[in-house]
Amino acid sequence: MEKVIKPFLSKPGGNSFSIPNTSLLIVTDYAGCLRRVADLVEMMDKPGQGIQMRFVPVRYLAASDLAAQVSAILSKTGPGDGAGKDRLTLTSEPRTNLIVLIGPPSLAPQTMDLIAKLDVPVEAETRSYTFAHVSPQRVDGLVRNLPGGGDVKPRYTATIDAESGRLRDGLAGRPRAY
Repeated sequence: MEKVIKPFLSKPGGNSFSIPNTSLLIVTDYAGCLRRVADLVEMMDKPGQGIQMRFVPVRYLAASDLAAQVSAILSKTGPGDGAGKDRLTLTSEPRTNLIVLIGPPSLAPQTMDLIAKLDVPVEAETRSYTFAHVSPQRVDGLVRNLPGGGDVKPRYTATIDAESGRLRDGLAGRPRAY
């Protein structure tokens, strides 16, 4: 505190010193300067907001993916645009599929609400196809390489049974026609 108030003391004449191993600061100056310094000390001498750790279970998505998505959103909208104590850190615990929030308790409710809104089940439909004239590997390769594949790739999964010539796919959202 002594270093903080030094610039606010009058020159020459204003002086301050602290007594070691105590919380005592002695300030001498003109009455007007002392009022300003007293206000500054009162404003700064408050307990800090503690850092808290919360564990948020993730039900439908991978915690690492959701933590990265929430972090990206918060970096653009807050909380956490500040540095140090005003920042919220998200990390994931893959074994238990938890997101770990580390930061001030005041930032956790908004972040937990965002996690709940994004952690929703993905509607998926699974179908099996048996092909008479083409191999399931060929169809799978064609679907994966469709134009606009960036939109299809995260939503399309398939398992090929080469012996029976079957392709079993899973599409999130609406089923696509082949």
